[in-house]
Amino acid sequence: MVQLKYRGVDYDTTQRPDLSDQPVEHVYRGIHFNKAPRHEADALSDHPVRVSYRGAVYETRIASALKR
Repeated sequence: MVQLKYRGVDYDTTQRPDLSDQPVEHVYRGIHFNKAPRHEADALSDHPVRVSYRGAVYETRIASALKR
């Protein structure tokens, strides 16, 4: 058992409910999702991923980076 505290409130980690496998529709930063709270990670791809951060654009190849 791990005892956590957030802003003076104690949380017992053994009392956590299991996450559902049922899809839940939700919106994050204007993007709509319809996935279960508990799901497997997507498979890695060799296709480049284009990421924009603070005006700079990056292209990453996740799978090839992990092979190094």
